[in-house]
Amino acid sequence: MFHIIYLTKDVINSVNDFQYENIQLNIQVSQDNVVFISNKKFIKDKLLTSLYFYQIIELDADIIGLKSFLHSLTNHETRIFLRIDSNTRFICAFLNKILSQFPHLENVYIGCTNIYLLESLYYYNTTHKLGLITKNIFDENTLSYYIEKFNIKFISFHWTTLNPESLKYLRKKQVMIFGHTSKNNNIKSLMESYNLDAIICNSPEYIN
Repeated sequence: MFHIIYLTKDVINSVNDFQYENIQLNIQVSQDNVVFISNKKFIKDKLLTSLYFYQIIELDADIIGLKSFLHSLTNHETRIFLRIDSNTRFICAFLNKILSQFPHLENVYIGCTNIYLLESLYYYNTTHKLGLITKNIFDENTLSYYIEKFNIKFISFHWTTLNPESLKYLRKKQVMIFGHTSKNNNIKSLMESYNLDAIICNSPEYIN
């Protein structure tokens, strides 16, 4: 089992020092089509996706574009999990364009909660390593549909929806199983009891 850490400013500064082998980047798209990294939806009552990128960095200078981050990445062994926090299909085209410029990055996975975005991502590139992020419990037929339709590589369940039946089926299908999000030691311990492939953490203190 491995741990995936949310990307913060401190984590950004440590990635190239090989301190983190697995990171999650929450990505959104600005009004001028810049795919940027941020865990925040709003800053000072401003919806980030309603702003141009220059306006976003005026509000928070620590927010960076995904392309800039990938250019700065020297640790190419890091597994990068992109979580799309956007409901517009436009982000898929711009994300696909960015990733096509970094063919050497083989450890990039893309997850989202929106099935329409999965369809678009798969349309642009069938080799993308796609995943579903969910707070739902699915039966085998539904899981099979998503796996076959989008060649799903992982499913990330909210910790409250982990159940043995789904996990058993996904292991049989060789789909990686993640749990999110480890916000305290109680949640971490519960997720560890399911023998998951990965646990997503919002702080480095819950990695060990």
